[in-house]
Amino acid sequence: MVNRIKFLLSNYGNIVKNFSYLTLLRLFTILIPLITYPYLIRVLGTEIYGKVIFVQAIVAYASIIIQFGFNNIATKEISIHRNDQNKLNMIVSSVLEIKFFLWLLSLTILLVSIKFISVAENDKWLYLFSFGLCFNEFIFPQWYFQGIEKMGYITIISLIAKLVFLVLIFVVVKTENDYLYVPLFNGLGAFVGGIIALFVVFKREKVQFSLQSFDKLKYFIKESLPIFASNIFVSIKDKFSVIFIGSFLGMESVAIYDLGVKIMNLFLHPVIIVNEAIYPKVTKDKNMTFVIKTIKYTFILTVSAIVALQLSLLPIVKILIGDNLSEAILTVRILLIAPVFFTVSYTLSRNCLIALGYYKYLLNGIILTSLFYLILIGVGYVTNLLSSVQVFAIITSCVFLFEMCYRIIVVIKLKLIHF
Repeated sequence: MVNRIKFLLSNYGNIVKNFSYLTLLRLFTILIPLITYPYLIRVLGTEIYGKVIFVQAIVAYASIIIQFGFNNIATKEISIHRNDQNKLNMIVSSVLEIKFFLWLLSLTILLVSIKFISVAENDKWLYLFSFGLCFNEFIFPQWYFQGIEKMGYITIISLIAKLVFLVLIFVVVKTENDYLYVPLFNGLGAFVGGIIALFVVFKREKVQFSLQSFDKLKYFIKESLPIFASNIFVSIKDKFSVIFIGSFLGMESVAIYDLGVKIMNLFLHPVIIVNEAIYPKVTKDKNMTFVIKTIKYTFILTVSAIVALQLSLLPIVKILIGDNLSEAILTVRILLIAPVFFTVSYTLSRNCLIALGYYKYLLNGIILTSLFYLILIGVGYVTNLLSSVQVFAIITSCVFLFEMCYRIIVVIKLKLIHF
């Protein structure tokens, strides 16, 4: 038994350690929105809170542009070349350079949109402060720490920023007129956390920044482009629902759907954590048997946890939102179906198709899934079925199911995994 434990620690020690750090970080990432949700709903009201979430969903597209797929590609490159300091310098410098230009481009697009779109101009400060969250994608080098498998840095820095945000929300936000502080504090937390993280990279890790040639920048852009395209299509099904709900049903419905998504994320994030923790090892070892075991155990745990929550959901939701917005119960129940499919789908995406370099199939699947989502939305619109938040929740779960089925078919066809 002792030898078995020693064997597991020697082979999977870094995975266990990184999983622990990621779990702690994701736990705070999940719990803080749930902690602030009931308070902000009471203080701001559902309409204003819904508007804050609605604007965040729009501005989130800037984050996708700035990220540009580097969370996958840069992590992979860092993991492969972690012992080559010159390579590390080049990778970090190239990624930060590209992200800077993408950040400027995104900011320019936002400023132009605010100038010429009257709806955006009326809430210009809400849009600008919400854009502050993009600092998380711009200057926070999570991809570097994941690549070198030192997740402790990310965890400590992020936790400090999130705890400061939590305290400021409860201390400063007292009336509905204080709603601008919510995105402002979020942006400040992202900026301060990013600056501290970069300090660690350049001072403690001894990475040296230098301007890179166009050819090197072009290489990273080319490598990340398929992932970026995938993220754009992924965002259609992940972000458009909030925009559609806000446009068709109003901001109160956005608040209901947002609660459902937050609770759904309780089960999505652990799957993401596991896959992020094993990603560097899988990219090196290409061990698909290990990936199958990961799918098996995460699936069992996810289903068990969801069943347990479904049985006790009513009192939990009442604690979060009180007796108002009672239709949120059914919305949450429907959305909790999605993580069951996500457990299989995300693992096949992250640690099979991406880890083995099958970006084309990943992109094709995401395009098909996005088209499937838009078809469902279109049919719902034509038939006047988009009349409740529950319909959007059903669409979301159907899309997760479609995506899982596609990825299973692909990996079997390519003989990457034998189920």
